Amino acid sequence: MKNIIIYGASGTGERLYRQFATSKKYHVICFADSAADMQGKMKFDLPIISAEQLNAYNYDYIVIATLPGLESVFKKLTEELNIPEGKIIKKYVELPYEARITFLKCQSELMYAKNLRGNIAEGGVLQGDFAKYMNQYFPDRKLYLFDTFEGF
Repeated sequence: MKNIIIYGASGTGERLYRQFATSKKYHVICFADSAADMQGKMKFDLPIISAEQLNAYNYDYIVIATLPGLESVFKKLTEELNIPEGKIIKKYVELPYEARITFLKCQSELMYAKNLRGNIAEGGVLQGDFAKYMNQYFPDRKLYLFDTFEGF
């Protein structure tokens, strides 16, 4: 059985934990999260740690379970914390993330084809990973970013 850490202790992380809880292949040993207010707490009787604490744990894989911030988390793990890419599993969020980008691209093509004007906004920004795609597909629009820093 492989020991895993789920990176992202909110919705997607909770769903993945429930999935892994019945697995004979993986055993969740803790959660990791970038949100300081989550760190030090417990979820499903497992600790929620910071990224900087990852190397104190004996794990086989880190499963990224955060759709917003996927790119930032992956970069932090690989570049800042020197965790090998082979120890990081992104497959549970990559497909939905790509679907969001594809939808945005198609939406921009439709709006430009119909000559629709206006600015764009994102609610729930996290690290701004998705905002760069919004700027890419709507280069002439003003982009407004809103975040509560606590969740909605």
